Amino acid sequence: MRKFLLLMLWPLLAPLDGYGGQPSDDQTTPIILKMEESKASRPGKLQLTDEELKDPQKLRTRLLKGWPKEDLVKRGVLEVDGHNYYLYLPQAKGYSVKNTKLADTDFDNTSTLISVDQNGDGRITDADGWFANLPLRVGDKMYDVTEIAADASWIVLKPSKSPLRGVIVGRTCPPFSFTTADGKVVSRESLARKPFILDIWSIT
Repeated sequence: MRKFLLLMLWPLLAPLDGYGGQPSDDQTTPIILKMEESKASRPGKLQLTDEELKDPQKLRTRLLKGWPKEDLVKRGVLEVDGHNYYLYLPQAKGYSVKNTKLADTDFDNTSTLISVDQNGDGRITDADGWFANLPLRVGDKMYDVTEIAADASWIVLKPSKSPLRGVIVGRTCPPFSFTTADGKVVSRESLARKPFILDIWSIT
């Protein structure tokens, strides 16, 4: 009888697929990333008042106070290709995976900004931020954020069909291709095994 009960309970005791930040072999299986308490921080947004912008002395005083910091109160670990990557959530009244504005720029995007520590040094910079409404890069893989708990206790990720994007020091360069003024096609493949500097800019 005890053996029978143990066999009946075994499926209930087995861990849920995708729980705890372990990617599944099934590329469609959601990953439920458990978030725990954190005391990290990242550079915040510098918000100046009209009065500070009009008064040079007040503006100087405000700038001398230094760049503000934003508290990152939750942290979860995701294992990708044998490496652990930490994802952080900020202190917020609510979390969203949708952008209510027309543009996805840093100034307009209203979805939650998730920070990903790509090199594991614990220092979070502006370059580590990924908006939740867009595919985020972890290592050399892309993920879609489908849901964030209201209390930031978990994040649901799903492998994304988005091509690799985002420049990360020490990681694979995303694919690119363009035609020069003289009609020559330049791509990542054509520059393989060659050192190069890719300078991307535009005139608006």
